[in-house]
Amino acid sequence: MSLALFIAASISSATIAPIAPIALIAHSSDPILACPSGKSDDECSVQDVINAISIPKDLNHITTGCIYEYMGHCASTAKGLILGAPNHAPAIWVQMLLLPKDGPQVQMTILLDLTLLDEPKIAGIAQSSNFLNPPYQIYDDDQPTLIHIEGRQAGTAYGNADMLYQYKNAAWRPVDIISWIKEAEENIPEGFEMRKDIKYNFREMMASSLIWRDGDGNCCATGGDVYFDFDIKGDMLSPVAMSFNEAAKGAPQTKHIMLSGHSDKTEAANDLNVNK
Repeated sequence: MSLALFIAASISSATIAPIAPIALIAHSSDPILACPSGKSDDECSVQDVINAISIPKDLNHITTGCIYEYMGHCASTAKGLILGAPNHAPAIWVQMLLLPKDGPQVQMTILLDLTLLDEPKIAGIAQSSNFLNPPYQIYDDDQPTLIHIEGRQAGTAYGNADMLYQYKNAAWRPVDIISWIKEAEENIPEGFEMRKDIKYNFREMMASSLIWRDGDGNCCATGGDVYFDFDIKGDMLSPVAMSFNEAAKGAPQTKHIMLSGHSDKTEAANDLNVNK
């Protein structure tokens, strides 16, 4: 059975309204990492990337080549089908590996809304210099149905590359999961900060993060941790409550020690002797 026939059979009993136009918004604090030009130092918009995506008429061929018109090297690495919850449209995701002409590799995920089988719509895109996990659906009778793409950026900053979509007005639409962070940071006590690596749990509508004291290195947060509860208001993630657990000064801290597998074995051996 072809992919299109399988999808049609899966949703034939559902009543779905026609898809409304989707306004794609960049809900990311990071710039686009892989522009169509294939040059890592180029700047472009989310719309520039969307304009360079060509969806094949036959969705069975969606990973035959690269649907992103990218001047560097592009390879499709995975695809998947998310069957919509009752009265929700399904979605297809495609993951690609992008190798620019002059920089590090980038992972890219494209999410396609299949409300209209003969006219798939781009629901959103995500790019990461580290990893993007396969999208998954979250269904709850009391909450909007969601699709979450978990991701992280490379480097010591280890920033979030997550994207969130909700099924609203007969379409999969992006949710702003960036704007709430400013309010959260304003409510963290002076001398502490939330720098990176927010762990979202959208099944429970909550998130957590480590807390850094002023002067902490990116590797080692000593300030404690913080937890958030959320609602979705309109197209934005909205924090409802925050719990900050401060770690006592002088409490046990994580130590990072290089072992024998480190490239500089002499330095590693010295570290082992010092930290015994």
